[in-house]
Amino acid sequence: MNDQYHCTESILHLLLETNFLVLCLIAYFGIVSGISTIMLLLLVIYLSCAIVMFFSLMLLLGMMAFWLVELWPLRSFVTACYLLFGGRYFPLSHLPIKIYQIVQYNPFSLVTDVPARFLTVGLTTSELMQYLLVTLLWLLVFLYLYKIMLKLGLRLYEGVESV
Repeated sequence: MNDQYHCTESILHLLLETNFLVLCLIAYFGIVSGISTIMLLLLVIYLSCAIVMFFSLMLLLGMMAFWLVELWPLRSFVTACYLLFGGRYFPLSHLPIKIYQIVQYNPFSLVTDVPARFLTVGLTTSELMQYLLVTLLWLLVFLYLYKIMLKLGLRLYEGVESV
């Protein structure tokens, strides 16, 4: 069981290393465009947390392999949710206000729509802090569910040999 956690930690470490360059580029272009240092630091922290949160969501969905034989239909569903609820098809701010107030805090929106709005229209410090708090809450929920699903999955796991 320690090997499972070690593998997850090494994958997370690799993910953070590959996104370090992206975060450095954001910092550089933020300085060039005149964004305040505090907002730039908050943005880099927010994006780091959003990357880890989205990775945790995908890790949680990968745990479904304990119970499902085929995962490719789940991938199509997740992609559709990402495109629709992440604001990739249309800006989420164009939705009616009551719907937008709910949809703006979903994990897909936190990864795509919030950074896009920061770069296009800008966000206040309090808005960015609010999104950071929601991202951290989603991260904790996903990690807790991952831990539960891993325990349940390892109990039910039956190895399959190829002949």
